[in-house]
Amino acid sequence: MGISYNFHQRQRAIQPSAKKKNYSFLTTGNPTYWPTDPNKQPDLLDFFVTNGIPSTYTAIEASYDLSSDHSPVIATISTTPIYIQPTPRLHNLRTNWNNYRTKLQEEINLHITLKSCTEVEEATTYFINPLQEAAQQATPTLVYKKDVVNFPLEIKKLLGEKRKARATWQRSHTPSDQTAFNRLSNHFKSKLKAMKANSLKHYVSTLSRYNNSIWKPIKSTRNPSLASPPLHLETPTQERWAKSDKEKATVFAKHQADVLQPHAQETDEEIPEYLESPALSVEPIQLITPKEIKEEIGLLNA
Repeated sequence: MGISYNFHQRQRAIQPSAKKKNYSFLTTGNPTYWPTDPNKQPDLLDFFVTNGIPSTYTAIEASYDLSSDHSPVIATISTTPIYIQPTPRLHNLRTNWNNYRTKLQEEINLHITLKSCTEVEEATTYFINPLQEAAQQATPTLVYKKDVVNFPLEIKKLLGEKRKARATWQRSHTPSDQTAFNRLSNHFKSKLKAMKANSLKHYVSTLSRYNNSIWKPIKSTRNPSLASPPLHLETPTQERWAKSDKEKATVFAKHQADVLQPHAQETDEEIPEYLESPALSVEPIQLITPKEIKEEIGLLNA
């Protein structure tokens, strides 16, 4: 069963079941099936269904190395949280915009000519480099602190007793040791559940809309995977679709280069002739004094 970009019957059938069972989907958002028929569109057929696995412990990527009509999808499930490299940005919350403006005013030169394609390209490069340098100098590097969870001493003691009882039961396999292990395990679970409930209650009670703390949990949630359709290649090659980000960037750059062409340098001869024609000659405007303006205002108010 596959999920297509169109909201068809298969998608409507799988969503209620996944929501009811609290399932999660791992997908790149990109197509995995590339039909050879030019009248058909690429489709997303390969994905993973998980349950009970935090999204921070999973990662997924597509492999475009093979030349078949199917792109394999590689999922990684780790025992520790997987660090996702953040998207490079020129600014963050700590950017000093006053230093940014000052740096730009010192570096940018507006007295340049733009009469040829070479001059335009050089001016563009000269304009982009100061922007990047000023942003890098005005933006410090953010260092994220890892949250450390400190459990109460009572919870740690119960955990130690539980592990000791489990080791004893695994060696003896007697009903009495199993009963003791189950009793300690249930007691530990109830204490841990109560501690989490109290911690959540305290956390919710400290949220406030005045210091923006109420919006931080929403911003920190992981966004769902968005569909990223491929780009159709206009040139007749063996590959008809741009799949990877690099291929898409190349196609978009070529499209921009074809569209953003300089205007023709030819001048219409009728324009200067029309501007220099006697019909457009007007008499110069006579100068007036502030006194005359005051008199006119007095006449209007009378």
